[in-house]
Amino acid sequence: PRRIVLISWFLPILLLILTACGSGGAAPEATPTVDISQQRVHMETTVATVYYEVHGTTTESIFSYIEQHGPTDGEGQRGSGLTSVIWGYEWQGGEAGKDCAIRSMTIRADMTVTVPRHAAVETLAESPRRHCYAEGVGVHEQTHVDIYEDGARSVQRQMQDLPAQPTCDELERQIGLVWAQEQARINQQQAQFHVDEASRLERERQPLAALIDQNKTQLVSLERQIGTLDQNVRTYRADIDATAKRIADFEAEITRVEQMNLPPAEKQAQLFTLVQKRNAEITRHNEVVEEHNAALRRRGELATTH
Repeated sequence: PRRIVLISWFLPILLLILTACGSGGAAPEATPTVDISQQRVHMETTVATVYYEVHGTTTESIFSYIEQHGPTDGEGQRGSGLTSVIWGYEWQGGEAGKDCAIRSMTIRADMTVTVPRHAAVETLAESPRRHCYAEGVGVHEQTHVDIYEDGARSVQRQMQDLPAQPTCDELERQIGLVWAQEQARINQQQAQFHVDEASRLERERQPLAALIDQNKTQLVSLERQIGTLDQNVRTYRADIDATAKRIADFEAEITRVEQMNLPPAEKQAQLFTLVQKRNAEITRHNEVVEEHNAALRRRGELATTH
């Protein structure tokens, strides 16, 4: 009799679900003796890629959309990509002398990879386009596909090497054991891949996180310096206005004294004093203007760095 087992796996992170199991029962009818040295176990795999549309114009909005609308696994966990596989095998038993051996077997693994694709990638700016989020997801899911395909080849070898058994029922039991062991091993490989990926990503994040912390510290320092310079500029501006007013007052007093009817010596003395005070204020005014402009230039440099 033909015996078929159908199993479905879903794997965005790692999830294995048994959806159907094979028939059991009576031993097969007598068939011609099988030459078990021949290649009797065949493997067939298919991979299909499907896309879900992603929207957003910034890196943050794109990832936010994926977090809300990405594919879900059998437990309802949402991810950016999904690899699902339907496993199955079909076999026929036949006599090998007095024993029962695999006469023919076909192992199938039909995989579907779901990855994001932006609805209007040509409209994205350079930065979000450069992150290549879809490419990263595709590479990740391809590794899951590779593990499945390697696993299917291992199952094929194990089944090919499975020796004949005293009865076909025992052979079916041995096939089930090999299948369960190999599926558990594939399961472990998929889980280990996620552990390794998490470690790799953490190693890649660490220097970036350190740089972000360093930049945050520098930003705080720059903002503090800019704030101090802003206060200094306001103080310089007030000093400039004050000295300008005093200069104007001295100019007005000089004009007033020049117009007064005073003895020449007295007028000369008063004008000399007023001019000295005016010149001192002009000197102070120019010094404050230089300090004001220097502070503005420094503030501009810090703002550019910020």
